[in-house]
Amino acid sequence: MMASGNRVVIVEDDPGMSQAVERLLGAAGYRALSYSNAEALLQSPPKEEICCYVFDIRLTGMSGLDLAERLHQSGDAIPFILMTAHDDEARQSHPAMARAAALFTKPFSGKAFVAAIREAALPEATGRSP
Repeated sequence: MMASGNRVVIVEDDPGMSQAVERLLGAAGYRALSYSNAEALLQSPPKEEICCYVFDIRLTGMSGLDLAERLHQSGDAIPFILMTAHDDEARQSHPAMARAAALFTKPFSGKAFVAAIREAALPEATGRSP
């Protein structure tokens, strides 16, 4: 799957954080679709085209890093941004870290976050034609 459209999929198990990211993206002109865990996204993927994923690294069940790796292995080329409240050096060796468009430590700047979404969704960043 390639990136397109203005739909951003968020996988975040903290409802308050998920709602905050949805509002932030909505104000920037994106349409957000939230999942509370990785398994829910894998079981019921969105029908619409997606421009970017946002994954919390520490989720209940499968981690955001493992989700990114699973999607990559299935051929999904949609860019993803990671967010975390924990500075964990062990994650740096995870294969998905090298493919992340950006990593944000909570709390983070909304302006910088939206800029990272915009950059990740650019056709040049995703291999799409403009």
